[in-house]
Amino acid sequence: MIEQFKNLLQDLWQILLQNAFQGFVVLLGVAVVLGFMAWLLTRVDRDALSKIAVQFNRILGPVSLTLLLGVVLWVSWVGLSVVRNDLNVRLLQRESATFSSTEIPAGGDTTQYSPYASYLQERTYTRNLVLPSDLLDRIGVEGAEILTPYLPDPSTENITRLQDQFRRSGKQLVLTREATQLTEEPIALEGTDIKVDLGFVQSTDSKRSYYNAAFDGTYVFVNPLQQAATARFNFPLPYGSGTLKDFQMTVNGQRFELANLNQGYLWEGEIAPAQKVTVRVQYKNQGSRTWRYELSNKREPIKAFKLQLTSGQNAKFQTGSLYPTSQSGNRYNWDLKNIITAQSIVLSFSGVAVRETLLKVFGFVPLSLLMLALWVTVFSLLHHRKVPLLELVFAVVGLTLAAVFGTYLVTYLAAPLAVLVACLLGAVVAVRALGNLYLVPALVSSFTPAVFLWTGNAGLVLSLLGMVVLLSLIPMRKTT
Repeated sequence: MIEQFKNLLQDLWQILLQNAFQGFVVLLGVAVVLGFMAWLLTRVDRDALSKIAVQFNRILGPVSLTLLLGVVLWVSWVGLSVVRNDLNVRLLQRESATFSSTEIPAGGDTTQYSPYASYLQERTYTRNLVLPSDLLDRIGVEGAEILTPYLPDPSTENITRLQDQFRRSGKQLVLTREATQLTEEPIALEGTDIKVDLGFVQSTDSKRSYYNAAFDGTYVFVNPLQQAATARFNFPLPYGSGTLKDFQMTVNGQRFELANLNQGYLWEGEIAPAQKVTVRVQYKNQGSRTWRYELSNKREPIKAFKLQLTSGQNAKFQTGSLYPTSQSGNRYNWDLKNIITAQSIVLSFSGVAVRETLLKVFGFVPLSLLMLALWVTVFSLLHHRKVPLLELVFAVVGLTLAAVFGTYLVTYLAAPLAVLVACLLGAVVAVRALGNLYLVPALVSSFTPAVFLWTGNAGLVLSLLGMVVLLSLIPMRKTT
């Protein structure tokens, strides 16, 4: 839970940095308004407010004030439902907009396939075909094209040398084809050392957060032959990664650039017997939801594999995938040696659905208003105090107007920041209306909707707040 709270604070800080100028202007305006309201509220005469309450009690009576409080709660409930629907429409329009003022992730689920090394070798194959006896005469008239149904196209099989010979065997015609083919023999990677950093950003215009990934992988392989060979190293470009930035590949310290990427990033060169080749690949990209590394396209031995992944969010692992060998906070490590596996490394990040989160936040405000009214009423009755009905009316109206203000503030500020500002504004009004005696109910009721910003833990926090409410209502023994 502590790690998730730290992540929430980091996300808020990143949001503040990304919306620095716009946020400063809006926050400055909000601060001025809050300051002016605070000054006005400090001028509130509690005795005068009590006298007004006494006059209302005399004129309307407790029953009428209770009915007034009920009407205010009902109007707030209906009004907030309308405002919430309007917020939903505005957020949907913003999500479906063709243009946006903030960055939207270009990549989605990112999959990086493991590279593979190989060396080229020539192999000679011999094939005998028995042909119709009259075919040789037809070749002299119609040409060698009539052999097409019998022989495959050699250009599709990496043929470097081709020799055909015809001979008769009794009444049959035998074609002997000798073909020298260029084949790729795999080279097992001696070592793999990868470092990945996933820096998460919450986009105000997108449904979910995305990450800026920095990939740094070092691969080592050795020529297994006792003679020089032509080696190849193919690094498949990541799938679903969007635009790759700062891509760089070095082979034994020498920068390698390629223009044709149809077969991935393919290096080819001559290597001496038992020579070690070190390839380093670096790039940056955007992605969201998941990050995946395919250790092997087929089941093959892995001598040494290291992967260190640092994430700005807590990760979950796909069932059946390789779990980390060690973990420290949001840093995950895989240290594997001498294994044979066809499993993958798959991490999933839930992210934050901005629209759904905001709808939960402002959808809970009516319940927090009802909680405040019931909490203050029960607390007053248990302590043999007069229920502050008029003060409750002011507090409910203040929290309602603060919530309405928050639904429009999300257009100018990042969602978490807008919600916290609205809750703070409502808390100021509620505390000043109810007084210090009801400080805890006012603060808890004001900030309870904000728990839905803590994605995945809202239920836990609400349960703890329920315990706080219950404990505040239990009569405590007075100490002498």
